[in-house]
Amino acid sequence: MNLIIAFITILGLLTAVYAFFKVSKAYGTVQFVLAVVCPVIIKLFCSLKYVRAFGGTDWEFLWHSATIDGDLWSWVVFAILISLVILVLKTIFIALKNSGENK
Repeated sequence: MNLIIAFITILGLLTAVYAFFKVSKAYGTVQFVLAVVCPVIIKLFCSLKYVRAFGGTDWEFLWHSATIDGDLWSWVVFAILISLVILVLKTIFIALKNSGENK
């Protein structure tokens, strides 16, 4: 999980810089804040895994907390992660579209 979160965070930071300078300052700022806050929130929430005596991985803990335990905060963590991924993908598509127009 740490490798996936690190990849999403680095990609989020790189695309946030591109979005800040090429798309919109507000869009880039929101994406940058999400890219910085997302891994911190995930690590903080997954630290509860040891308090709740859960023996699986962090992904399993998030999924178990959301679906079986009905914990609202795990859904918030999922929403933040999904919104970051959507913003990263949208910025990549914007960059690809702009590079195709410049040729």
